[in-house]
Amino acid sequence: MKMEDIENIIGQETKEVIERVRTPIDERFDLVVTTKPFPNVLHEDPNEAVSGLATKTREVVIRDSQNDKVVVSLGALVKRPVNGPEVPFVVGESFAVGGTTVNPRVQFPEEALSNPIEIFAMLHELGHIKRNDEMDSNLTLSLITARVKMKRVGAKSTAKEIQAVIQEERNAWAEAIKLARRLKREYDVDLFQLFNDTDEFMGWLRATGLRSYERFLGTEAYTKDTKVKKWERSLEALVSPEDFHKAEKVMH
Repeated sequence: MKMEDIENIIGQETKEVIERVRTPIDERFDLVVTTKPFPNVLHEDPNEAVSGLATKTREVVIRDSQNDKVVVSLGALVKRPVNGPEVPFVVGESFAVGGTTVNPRVQFPEEALSNPIEIFAMLHELGHIKRNDEMDSNLTLSLITARVKMKRVGAKSTAKEIQAVIQEERNAWAEAIKLARRLKREYDVDLFQLFNDTDEFMGWLRATGLRSYERFLGTEAYTKDTKVKKWERSLEALVSPEDFHKAEKVMH
């Protein structure tokens, strides 16, 4: 199918950029999610546009609310090999990495981003992509195989497979924390201020990042499982009280 035929199928109205989500991070910055113009998507991958995936493609950026200028695009935080394009975002039922190892994309539930804390979940998925780019291809394949096996009904994962997946989850959260520190250092966007302290951050992380993996370990009480506690402590060591210290405002 020719490019002009695809554009005729989609229609002119799809070229309009629509703001889907605008969530204040603090008094200065907003998280903004918009649709992506079809012409841009078409030039990247016409087949995906035909399949309907293009209708779910989004731009996810942080804007300065004072002038509405883009401060940073989340997809640009991870530098892809060989100067590849930004990591694309598509709407889905949950936070996950989709696509292929060569052309990955971050899937996210659009309504979840009405809570700015969920930016950390986006950074976590970007962390997976960064890790996959740096990982040996054989290790990447073994992890994919282990994840697929865990989701298969009736399949019995080995202890080695479970621990490999959990370790990679920890690594992706470590990358998320590094990306949050980079946002603070390079763009003055302080995501840690969304939490009061380390305990609150770890409590959120337990609820979002540990519950599903404790089921793989065969326990619903993560506080009693030594493997999960080790997982938790390793993450807690990556943050410090200084990360969550709220600077006092200077009164003029």
